[in-house]
Amino acid sequence: MGDTGPTGIKGVKGQDGEQGPHGDKGDQGLTGPPGPKGRRGREGRRGKEGTLGKNGAPGAFGTNGEMGFPGPRGTEIGLRGPPGPPGSPGPPGRDGDPGQDGPKGPIGPTGGDGQKGGNGIRGPEGPPGDSLCSVASTVGKSMCCGNQIGGGTMINNNLRYFDVDTSECKFSAEPQYFASIKDGPSTVESVNIANPDGVAADTMSPSKVRVYVTTSNAFSKVNFNSWRIQWCGLGEVDGEPQSFQMCCGQSSNSWSNAGGGTIYKSISTAGCGWGNGGYSDLDGPFYFASVSDTTCLSELRGGGKCASKASGIGSINSPNAGAFNLRVQAMGGESQLSTSTAASNKWKVTWCGVKKFYAQPSEKVAGYPCTSLRILRPNGSNSVQTNSGKLCCAASSAGGWMDARDSKSIEKTVDISGCGFTSVKYVLTTLRGDNTGVIKDHAKGGNAFMMDGATKFKVYVNTDNRLKFFNTQAQHWRVNYCVAGI
Repeated sequence: MGDTGPTGIKGVKGQDGEQGPHGDKGDQGLTGPPGPKGRRGREGRRGKEGTLGKNGAPGAFGTNGEMGFPGPRGTEIGLRGPPGPPGSPGPPGRDGDPGQDGPKGPIGPTGGDGQKGGNGIRGPEGPPGDSLCSVASTVGKSMCCGNQIGGGTMINNNLRYFDVDTSECKFSAEPQYFASIKDGPSTVESVNIANPDGVAADTMSPSKVRVYVTTSNAFSKVNFNSWRIQWCGLGEVDGEPQSFQMCCGQSSNSWSNAGGGTIYKSISTAGCGWGNGGYSDLDGPFYFASVSDTTCLSELRGGGKCASKASGIGSINSPNAGAFNLRVQAMGGESQLSTSTAASNKWKVTWCGVKKFYAQPSEKVAGYPCTSLRILRPNGSNSVQTNSGKLCCAASSAGGWMDARDSKSIEKTVDISGCGFTSVKYVLTTLRGDNTGVIKDHAKGGNAFMMDGATKFKVYVNTDNRLKFFNTQAQHWRVNYCVAGI
């Protein structure tokens, strides 16, 4: 076969054939975009007229028009009406000028006294007056002392109280009281001060005081009717204070044996200069004592080392103008006392005697026996340290008690730096509390103390575990103390 030849010339188009049959209807296509907006149609016919609406709010006032010309004046005059009511009166006119004074008349009779005017303000305090010859404390409180026959009121076989009348002192404010038992036994465990019935808690009455006394023996075995309650109070006084002379000292630490576990100390007070006379129920001398030691601070337990464990300190035996005795024994349940233990632990009696003083005018001078106390030298000496001693008496706070180092006792530290003494400090202590508390029968040892440095002392109190240290403030337990010093 040979090669293909060139394409030929296109021929003439033939006639169209007949139309073929329609094919099947295809699926509907997608909706096309909207066409352009048509022209606005003709306005429709007007509807029926609606009902009349409510009136709207009135419009604002328009501006006034121009004023017209005045009209013609009337020609007729109206009739005059009736007069009106009178008006209110006008204000008064001014006073006229004063005329000339007339002639002076005669002096009239003297008028009666007018009413008494009120008191004027108090003037400044005047200079100190002449001495009234009465020993006073450093805070200006005067001393008043006395004694009262025993008897009292029994609460139980080991507890009595004595209500003491102090009204003769004429205290004008709350005083501080101290008490001791004249010729009481060595079994007296406590002599404590309390407020009597009818006196508010934590308050001392100016006219009476209650003294509670406990003994380790039953009262049926002691002749308490022969006792005398010796007492002193210090307070502000209405009128002239009573005159007392006061003398204080300290014993040595040597004691004597009385047998049966009792030891005693004979105290000479000859240095007070009261002679060798006896004891007077009216004039005294009234003695008060405390016992100090040097070991209780470090050892509260043990064989008779702490003076707070001794009974009898509140009992003054055989007092006279020149001496007295102190008999002590161990409290119930404590180790028996001995003279050697008391000496080795430096048990010393600090004491003060108070005697009525009938001063003559020539004796009203400063110093002992008129306005100051006599202080004897320590350690049993009867030589005079000074005749111008000072007395500082106060009550401790009710708080600050602590648990002591045994199961039955509490302790209190008292700061006496406020007394300002530089030497020779003889301390007397006693306990005070509310009449309703356990101060009356479960507070023993308050007449003993131990110095804690130069300006503090400690008191240990046996409560038989009936009162904890945190309960003392509620019952207002305080230490009443007097310090004699220079």
